[in-house]
Amino acid sequence: MDLRVFFKPDHQKLAPEYTTTAVQEFTYFITLYGTPWSQRLNVVELPGDTVPYAWGPEIAALLDLRSRKKTNYRLLANAIAHQWWGVSVVLHEG
Repeated sequence: MDLRVFFKPDHQKLAPEYTTTAVQEFTYFITLYGTPWSQRLNVVELPGDTVPYAWGPEIAALLDLRSRKKTNYRLLANAIAHQWWGVSVVLHEG
């Protein structure tokens, strides 16, 4: 797996925890669904004035991490799952 994490300079200290979590979630999904079309993943921090998360081929993007006390495992997993299923994966709160 080729994983890269792109966070704002003042949030770089969060990168190791997000990296570990992303690798664990990506590996778990491989055991469930097999190998995705690409083994590359970029975890990207989005600006605070945008959507909570986004995804695209090889991208899992999360909202500004400034207000986060801990890693948002569910949201990261949802963004990562799109690497296999595209638009057919939706996070349902409830």
